[in-house]
Amino acid sequence: MALRGVSNFATTTTLVSFLLMSSIAVVSNQSYLSPGFSISTRDTTTAILVSPNGAFSCGFYKVGANVFTFSIWFTRSNSKTVAWTANLDASVIGNGSRIVFQKFGSLELLDYYGAAIWSTNTAHAESAVLLDTGNLVIMDQGGRRLWESFDSPTHTLLPSQLMTTNTKLVSTSGNGLLSSGFYTFYFDSNYTSRIMYNRDEISTKYWPIHNQSWEKATTSNIRNQYCGVDDNGTFVAGDQLKVEASDLGEGKMRRLTLDYDGNLGMYSLDMTSGNWSVSWMLFTRLCEIHGLCGVNSLCSYRPEPECSCLEGFEVIDPRDLSKGCKCKTNSVANKEFTFQELPGTDFWGYELNYNMSMPLENCWKISSDSVSCQAFGYREGTGQCYLKILLFSGKEFPEPYNDIYLKVPEATFSLPVFPSRQSPVCGVLENVASSIAIPPQKEFKFSYKELQKATNCFHEELGSGGSGVVYKGVLSDERKVAVKKLSDIIQEEQEFRSELSVIGRIYHMNVVRIWGFCAEKTHRLLVSEFVENGSLDKILFHNMNLSPSLTWSQRYNTALGVAKGLAYLHHECLEWIVHCDVKPENILLDEDFQPKLADFGLVKLLGQGAGAQMLSRVHGTRGYIAPEWVLNLPITGKVDVYSYGVVLELVMGTRVSSQVVQGEGKVEVEMAVGHYTKILKEKLASKDQSWLLEFVD
Repeated sequence: MALRGVSNFATTTTLVSFLLMSSIAVVSNQSYLSPGFSISTRDTTTAILVSPNGAFSCGFYKVGANVFTFSIWFTRSNSKTVAWTANLDASVIGNGSRIVFQKFGSLELLDYYGAAIWSTNTAHAESAVLLDTGNLVIMDQGGRRLWESFDSPTHTLLPSQLMTTNTKLVSTSGNGLLSSGFYTFYFDSNYTSRIMYNRDEISTKYWPIHNQSWEKATTSNIRNQYCGVDDNGTFVAGDQLKVEASDLGEGKMRRLTLDYDGNLGMYSLDMTSGNWSVSWMLFTRLCEIHGLCGVNSLCSYRPEPECSCLEGFEVIDPRDLSKGCKCKTNSVANKEFTFQELPGTDFWGYELNYNMSMPLENCWKISSDSVSCQAFGYREGTGQCYLKILLFSGKEFPEPYNDIYLKVPEATFSLPVFPSRQSPVCGVLENVASSIAIPPQKEFKFSYKELQKATNCFHEELGSGGSGVVYKGVLSDERKVAVKKLSDIIQEEQEFRSELSVIGRIYHMNVVRIWGFCAEKTHRLLVSEFVENGSLDKILFHNMNLSPSLTWSQRYNTALGVAKGLAYLHHECLEWIVHCDVKPENILLDEDFQPKLADFGLVKLLGQGAGAQMLSRVHGTRGYIAPEWVLNLPITGKVDVYSYGVVLELVMGTRVSSQVVQGEGKVEVEMAVGHYTKILKEKLASKDQSWLLEFVD
């Protein structure tokens, strides 16, 4: 009996061992997965799934000594090039991390502690299959696709895979590294495909170039709202671009990738050698790509692109030139400075102001008088002058149609272009870059108790509106702030913080700066900069001689500044932001009467949780609401442009709504329009301009 028991035990042990070994061998090269499947990083060093044609493999992809991602890669590529990753920022540590096909039908990536860090969020699934196209598909019992990797691309598109208005490509952070980088390829609200750079609070679009023909296209003219590459090597990007690979034709293994350096390229795999070759590149001149050399640096061709620091600066990180350059000295003491001429050079954006047709000497004087100005650009022939508060994405041009004059300490440059008086130099640029143009990345979360103390228990009310009440406050560091108590906010703290992470990165001189927030229990508050002269409506419509009325020059600057702020929100942010409530009450004037848009993005905060239905509900203020809201048309940045047109009532100093025609009939409206048009034509034709004094308040 004892021998029989031992024999049974041995037999059972052998059988279990055989089954375990068989299961490990099978999972290393399966054609499909079923619910209940589970495997850890310790159980396999090869692919979990392989496509029927053997071209693609899927499984744990090693990115470090003991770090893995769940990815799909090209099997025959020497470097095992990744085509898709479950989550670029969700790599897992080995020793227990698992891929599990839950019995309820969801494929999940679990970390060492068993927490799901990625999931397909599917139910009633019966199988997971890797197709010959490289598409990982989750299907139900009837073969219906419940989820597929092609619907959530990472940095690469494969033939037959489309990027739509709901998806995007995000570059990796470095060559061979699988984490999110600084470049995004996506469709904007006007269905135009764009590439954006986003790093250290700098967000810029660098493709397409603004003077390209498709920039003038309207939404109604666009037919193709997708991007994709086919097996032959033809790449289509909406209606903007259609290009062909240099090796056009069938029989090639292809991919379209947004590379870590911000370039978009099409590649072909040599099946014999396993190496990739470039068959098309979007940028042949790499200095056109934003962020290549970082701030305070210049990209030059010698003949290949090279990054070099500007006078008075040094490299931040020699291993990563894209981080840019920093000031050699932290001193902010007044020093004699001069202007170093950089012919045939320009830096992208961050212009303090813009002036047409002036002599070079005048442009120099304006720059000298401005403490925050770090350089000025000047174009010979046209006399265009523009001041720079941040030197980003600098590049040289083959033909010197534009010159940059860099403000440098006189001691660092032996051949001054212009001698000048004392002014803060390098330290000012460092201060501007850190406190204004590139705010620190730390998220400023305030406690409710802190804001209670700052506002003296919400004592001094500055104003109120549909989204909440604003109070004046002073922080512990003596900064004056405006604290807004938001109403009707129902998001959880994580969602609230996520949305603020977008709005909080926004910086423009004509947009109110968000400094922090509070999200305790049911409290939702925003902390923003305090703007000294209050809202435009109080000066225009409720002045009562308590403050000086705006001069003609101040009105013009206000209109221009608001337009610049809106253009920034519509076209230069990573996220599309439509203000939806442009009106004098939301235009604040600082101590120099420079305008700043307030309450931007609150529609996003108030409505995103309810999806498209909230956006379809009318937002804004009567008298300033665009027709799209009433006619139930798609909401784009044009609704702000309409409201901006109404805000130009600041010319007259009276509400447009006070000129409302009594009656809603077509005849009454046509009569009113005709009457005003006739008067305006007569006035403009007259040499007597005294009527302007009556027209303006």
